[in-house]
Amino acid sequence: QLKDFPIEFHFGSHPVELLDGIDLLVVNPAVDKKKSTFVQQAVARGIPLTTEMNLFLERCPARIIGVTGSVGKSTTTAMIFDLLSANRDHLVGSPSRVWMGGNIGESLLPFLPKIASNDYVVLELSSYQLEDWGSLSANHRAIHVAVITNLIPQHLDRHGDFLSYIRAKLNIQLGQPFDDYLVINRQALSALKEHGLETGPAHLEVYGPAMELAGQMRVMGEHNLHNAGAAGCVGRILGLPEEVVREGLKQFKGLEHRLEFVREFEGVKYYNDSKSTLPAATITALRAFDQKVVLLVGGVDKPVSLEELASVICERTRGVICFGEARTRIHAAIQTMESVQPIPKILSVHEFNGGVNMARRLAQPGDVVLFSPGCQSFDQFNNYEDRGRHFKSVVQGWA
Repeated sequence: QLKDFPIEFHFGSHPVELLDGIDLLVVNPAVDKKKSTFVQQAVARGIPLTTEMNLFLERCPARIIGVTGSVGKSTTTAMIFDLLSANRDHLVGSPSRVWMGGNIGESLLPFLPKIASNDYVVLELSSYQLEDWGSLSANHRAIHVAVITNLIPQHLDRHGDFLSYIRAKLNIQLGQPFDDYLVINRQALSALKEHGLETGPAHLEVYGPAMELAGQMRVMGEHNLHNAGAAGCVGRILGLPEEVVREGLKQFKGLEHRLEFVREFEGVKYYNDSKSTLPAATITALRAFDQKVVLLVGGVDKPVSLEELASVICERTRGVICFGEARTRIHAAIQTMESVQPIPKILSVHEFNGGVNMARRLAQPGDVVLFSPGCQSFDQFNNYEDRGRHFKSVVQGWA
């Protein structure tokens, strides 16, 4: 696609000579700017930095809904997008289109010529995308409705400590005037107060789970009631009637790799929750089921506490298959629970396919096999999507 443009390509390294004559450096959010020698050399030369998201926000004419948080932000973003897209006639400004992007889907930069000023853009925003907004984004427009789903320790290897991580998330409200909105979960607001942080001048809308939808939604789990609480709050702010909000949230189908039902085989239901890259996400997934669970858990081993995860595993599972780099530490964490509560059968495997087949043998009719790794995927897979699709291919291949 770029072959006819006057571009010089470099792959595999970043020689400092590339900075000669450079006017602007666009940095991928995955690059830790503090640890990148190349980026630090650019800063020393006075070369301005930006990101794909900043380039978009500097040029986007539409009203923007931004969603961040530790877990649930992708599902909440998709819920809001579906709700607004299906009910454009009810929205303030009657937009011709609703767009979705950011940390979900594809870049919206190529679509800028088609985005109108009365449209809505729903963006998922990660802490990596938000961490430098105070220094990089002086010229971009404020988020009209900013959403923070929750705040729990995550990516501390990048941010250094929980306070710095929270500050990165809170950047989503930078530049908001009084007539914009900050929609925040009660838990996240408590985390801000505990760390001595305050919200800005925008209207503050505090939400909890949409308990009125319990048992009525197509997606399962209490966490999705919280996601629905955020989406419903945004819908009402933008003019949707209560009955439209309620019906729209009931119909939401969910996202791939997030408690995704794969199939029922020999009386056992199989769920793909590969997006679970934190112990807290696996705990949430386990609590979504009333049935006994056979859990597949593991992946990249990071220095996070496994105590609560081990306790919930003992409460909720019939058996556990530990795989990947973290398998030894997860296995040991579960075994430490033996003195305080019964523990399930624990098996450790390195080979992933064999672990899925072990789960099949452990499960009994009426059980759930839950693939919710609670760890990142990079020890054995390209990303969580690759990991989830691999799990589904194994399960769907049984006859």
